[in-house]
Amino acid sequence: MKIVAQIIRILIGGLFIFSGAVKLNDPYGTAYMLNEYFEVFSSDFSPIFHHFLPYTLFLSLVLCAFEVILGIAIILNYKMNKTILVALLLTIFFTFLTFYSFYFDKVKECGCFGTVIKMSPLESFYKNVVTLFLILVIFARRNDFKPFMTEKMANMVMLFVFVFTFGIGYYIVEHLPLIDNLNYKVGNYLPKLMQPEEKPKYKWIMEKDGKEYEFGDSNYPTDPAYKYKRHELIGD
Repeated sequence: MKIVAQIIRILIGGLFIFSGAVKLNDPYGTAYMLNEYFEVFSSDFSPIFHHFLPYTLFLSLVLCAFEVILGIAIILNYKMNKTILVALLLTIFFTFLTFYSFYFDKVKECGCFGTVIKMSPLESFYKNVVTLFLILVIFARRNDFKPFMTEKMANMVMLFVFVFTFGIGYYIVEHLPLIDNLNYKVGNYLPKLMQPEEKPKYKWIMEKDGKEYEFGDSNYPTDPAYKYKRHELIGD
């Protein structure tokens, strides 16, 4: 069981690092998501959440960097009693958030993995449930995880991780993502991206001798006896 717990610990640590890193690469995207959540909470719970709207970018940077730092702390077995408790509480919160989003149909996209992996709130909820179960396993075995280095050395490493992570996040906020996954990144041809993915298809309603007839784009009538009435987008 100890080996299984160690494997789970590495997986969870890696998940936090990956989740935080891909969002840290685009703090503005996470800020937009936080803005949407605060708007929803303002209407559903309390107007007090409106006061958080001007600080969404700052909160995005803190949240994304914190996920990376927490994941590294788990990998390094850094103060595991406190670290895994924080990870557990954070996952419980995100599990509730994604449940609320999909059950009440409030937010269409959770933004858990930024623009790298797009997940619906329901998919994210399932992911969080599995993550919560795995973290509970680690939490139950938290006393089995021993630190790899002295406390002084571990504190120095985590201080470096803290400064480096927030430094990278601040640089990205002031400039551009290190890896741009957005549609309108530098080098993309914008006119092509603005074209619809598929040519729209219509059905044409025509009138002849007092009767209505439907035609598609491929068999549009050439007989002038048919008079145009209206057209409708197929699949709309």
